[in-house]
Amino acid sequence: MARIIAIEDSPALQRLLAITLRGSGIEIEAFLLGAAGLQAAVENPPDLIVLDLGLPDIPGWDVLERLRSEPSTADVPVLVATGESRSAVINRLAELNAVLLEKPYTGAVLRANIRVLLEANEQVGSRT
Repeated sequence: MARIIAIEDSPALQRLLAITLRGSGIEIEAFLLGAAGLQAAVENPPDLIVLDLGLPDIPGWDVLERLRSEPSTADVPVLVATGESRSAVINRLAELNAVLLEKPYTGAVLRANIRVLLEANEQVGSRT
Protein backbone atom coordinates (compact mmCIF):
# COMPACT_ATOMS: atom_id res chain seq x y z
CA MET A 1 0.00 0.00 0.00
CA ALA A 2 1.36 3.41 -0.98
CA ARG A 3 1.51 6.17 1.62
CA ILE A 4 1.15 9.89 0.92
CA ILE A 5 1.82 12.84 3.17
CA ALA A 6 -0.20 15.93 2.29
CA ILE A 7 1.09 19.22 3.67
CA GLU A 8 -1.80 21.51 2.83
CA ASP A 9 -3.35 24.24 4.98
CA SER A 10 -6.75 24.07 3.27
CA PRO A 11 -9.10 21.55 4.89
CA ALA A 12 -11.17 21.63 1.68
CA LEU A 13 -8.19 20.53 -0.42
CA GLN A 14 -7.30 17.89 2.16
CA ARG A 15 -10.86 16.55 1.80
CA LEU A 16 -10.54 16.61 -2.00
CA LEU A 17 -7.39 14.52 -1.70
CA ALA A 18 -9.10 12.02 0.64
CA ILE A 19 -12.19 11.76 -1.58
CA THR A 20 -10.11 11.49 -4.75
CA LEU A 21 -8.06 8.60 -3.38
CA ARG A 22 -10.84 6.81 -1.50
CA GLY A 23 -10.76 3.10 -2.28
CA SER A 24 -7.44 3.34 -4.11
CA GLY A 25 -5.43 1.52 -1.47
CA ILE A 26 -3.40 4.64 -0.73
CA GLU A 27 -2.96 5.76 2.87
CA ILE A 28 -3.01 9.53 3.41
CA GLU A 29 -1.62 11.51 6.32
CA ALA A 30 -2.61 15.18 6.19
CA PHE A 31 -0.93 18.09 7.95
CA LEU A 32 -2.08 21.71 8.11
CA LEU A 33 1.38 22.99 9.08
CA GLY A 34 4.68 22.66 7.26
CA ALA A 35 6.77 21.89 10.34
CA ALA A 36 4.58 18.96 11.40
CA GLY A 37 4.42 17.52 7.87
CA LEU A 38 8.16 17.90 7.41
CA GLN A 39 8.90 16.14 10.69
CA ALA A 40 6.54 13.28 9.83
CA ALA A 41 8.08 12.87 6.38
CA VAL A 42 11.65 12.83 7.66
CA GLU A 43 10.87 10.39 10.49
CA ASN A 44 8.88 7.99 8.29
CA PRO A 45 9.37 8.77 4.58
CA PRO A 46 6.23 8.34 2.49
CA ASP A 47 5.97 7.22 -1.12
CA LEU A 48 4.84 10.71 -2.19
CA ILE A 49 4.40 14.17 -0.71
CA VAL A 50 1.75 16.65 -1.83
CA LEU A 51 2.99 20.09 -0.75
CA ASP A 52 1.30 23.48 -0.74
CA LEU A 53 3.69 26.43 -1.07
CA GLY A 54 1.50 28.82 0.93
CA LEU A 55 1.64 27.41 4.44
CA PRO A 56 0.85 29.44 7.57
CA ASP A 57 3.91 28.53 9.65
CA ILE A 58 6.84 28.21 7.24
CA PRO A 59 7.07 28.77 3.49
CA GLY A 60 6.49 25.67 1.38
CA TRP A 61 9.74 26.46 -0.43
CA ASP A 62 11.60 26.00 2.88
CA VAL A 63 9.82 22.69 3.46
CA LEU A 64 10.79 21.50 -0.03
CA GLU A 65 14.43 22.55 0.39
CA ARG A 66 14.62 20.78 3.75
CA LEU A 67 13.01 17.65 2.30
CA ARG A 68 15.68 17.60 -0.41
CA SER A 69 18.51 18.13 2.09
CA GLU A 70 17.46 15.21 4.32
CA PRO A 71 18.83 11.82 3.23
CA SER A 72 15.57 10.09 4.17
CA THR A 73 13.44 12.31 1.90
CA ALA A 74 15.88 13.48 -0.77
CA ASP A 75 14.38 11.16 -3.39
CA VAL A 76 10.73 11.15 -2.31
CA PRO A 77 8.56 12.46 -5.17
CA VAL A 78 6.97 15.82 -4.33
CA LEU A 79 3.89 17.19 -6.05
CA VAL A 80 3.80 20.92 -5.36
CA ALA A 81 0.36 22.52 -5.38
CA THR A 82 0.41 26.22 -6.15
CA GLY A 83 -1.39 28.88 -8.10
CA GLU A 84 1.98 30.19 -9.31
CA SER A 85 3.04 28.98 -12.74
CA ARG A 86 5.58 31.63 -13.70
CA SER A 87 8.73 30.33 -15.36
CA ALA A 88 10.83 31.17 -12.27
CA VAL A 89 8.60 28.95 -10.14
CA ILE A 90 8.68 26.13 -12.68
CA ASN A 91 12.47 26.37 -12.99
CA ARG A 92 12.95 26.32 -9.21
CA LEU A 93 10.69 23.27 -8.90
CA ALA A 94 12.76 21.52 -11.58
CA GLU A 95 15.96 22.36 -9.67
CA LEU A 96 14.44 20.81 -6.55
CA ASN A 97 13.16 17.78 -8.46
CA ALA A 98 9.49 18.51 -7.77
CA VAL A 99 6.41 18.44 -9.99
CA LEU A 100 3.97 21.33 -10.38
CA LEU A 101 0.28 20.80 -9.67
CA GLU A 102 -1.33 24.09 -10.65
CA LYS A 103 -4.22 25.33 -8.50
CA PRO A 104 -7.10 25.18 -8.92
CA TYR A 105 -7.12 21.51 -9.85
CA THR A 106 -9.75 18.82 -10.16
CA GLY A 107 -9.85 15.45 -8.47
CA ALA A 108 -9.14 13.78 -11.83
CA VAL A 109 -6.00 15.87 -12.40
CA LEU A 110 -4.85 15.21 -8.84
CA ARG A 111 -5.43 11.46 -9.18
CA ALA A 112 -3.62 11.29 -12.53
CA ASN A 113 -0.57 13.15 -11.21
CA ILE A 114 -0.38 10.99 -8.11
CA ARG A 115 -0.73 7.79 -10.13
CA VAL A 116 2.03 8.81 -12.57
CA LEU A 117 4.44 9.77 -9.79
CA LEU A 118 3.78 6.63 -7.74
CA GLU A 119 4.18 4.38 -10.80
CA ALA A 120 7.41 6.12 -11.81
CA ASN A 121 8.73 5.80 -8.27
CA GLU A 122 7.85 2.10 -8.21
CA GLN A 123 9.80 1.52 -11.43
CA VAL A 124 12.87 3.24 -9.98
CA GLY A 125 12.66 1.19 -6.79
CA SER A 126 11.73 1.74 -3.20
CA ARG A 127 13.82 4.02 -0.98
CA THR A 128 12.90 2.21 2.18
